Amino acid sequence: MLKTALVPLSLRESRAALSALARELKIMGTRELTLLHIASSPASSTEALSSKIQDRAAIFEEEGLIVETVLRKGSPALELTRTARDLGTDYIAFSWKRKSWLQRTLIGSTTQDSIRLSDRPVYIRKGAVRGPAASLRGGAGSGQAAHEDSLVVVYATDFGATDAAVMPFLHRPNIPIDRLVLLHVGPRAPDPMAESRRLAAAEANLKRLASECNVPAVATRNVAGAPKQKIAREAARLGARLVVLGKRDAPGRFAGVLGSTAGALAFQSRASVLIVPPPSSRRAADEKSQEQHS
Repeated sequence: MLKTALVPLSLRESRAALSALARELKIMGTRELTLLHIASSPASSTEALSSKIQDRAAIFEEEGLIVETVLRKGSPALELTRTARDLGTDYIAFSWKRKSWLQRTLIGSTTQDSIRLSDRPVYIRKGAVRGPAASLRGGAGSGQAAHEDSLVVVYATDFGATDAAVMPFLHRPNIPIDRLVLLHVGPRAPDPMAESRRLAAAEANLKRLASECNVPAVATRNVAGAPKQKIAREAARLGARLVVLGKRDAPGRFAGVLGSTAGALAFQSRASVLIVPPPSSRRAADEKSQEQHS
C-alpha cells in the first residue's frame, strides 16, 4: 500500500536527513520513489537544479530504492499534490523541518498545506520508526516492555468512516508493526451517567477494532479531552514511533475537528506521522485526472 512515494526536495536537506528518510521509507515497504523539486523562481537554471536533484537521487539509490526525478515550477503544495495524482504514487513523504509559530503564521507550511490538499496519504518523518521505545500502558497487551528496534504505532480513531481507510494500513505486512495502540480521545460528557455511557461505547469500539488487527501486540487507550492537544501528548507517553490519523474530507460532525487535528498533529507530534485520507477522496481525484488527460 506504500510501495511508491513522492518525496519533495527543497535541496537544502542534509545528506544525513535524506539517508535517514530513505531507510524509513524502506521500513514502510516503499520500493520506488520520485524526487520532486519545485523551483520558486522562473529564472532558476533547469540544468543546475537537475544536477542537484540527481545528486540527491544517488543517496536514495544507495539504500536500494528505485528513483525517478521531476523538476517543476509553481506553487509548492499545489504542484506537489498534482504531481502525486499525475504519477499515481501511493503517498507523499516529507522529511520534517520544524518552523517557528511566527514562520508558520507569516509564510505558511508546505507540509500542512499538502495535508489539507492531498488525496494521498502524507507521511512526515520526524525520527526513526524503529528503536527503543517505552512500555505500553492501558488495555490488552499493556505492561510489556518494548524491545529494541520495535515499531510502536498509535492509531488515533474517532470510530468514524476514517477507520475503513486506515485499518488496512495497520495489518502486516503493509507496515511491519510490532506493537499497536488504538487510541480514542473524546470530549467528556456533561454528566456522570452520560460519561459512563460514552466510556462504555468507546471501550466496546476499541475492543472491536483490536479484534480486527493482525499485529503481534495490541493495546487500547480511552482518554477524555480535546484531540488536538491530547493525541500528541498520549502518543509521547506511549512511546510511539509512528502516529496514524485519518483525515475526513466529507462534511460531518467531526470534519472540521479532524482536518485541524491532522495539521496540528504534524507540527506537535514528536513521532513520525501518517495521515490517511478517505478512499473516496482518491477515487474522485483519479477520475478528475483521467478526464483532464483524455
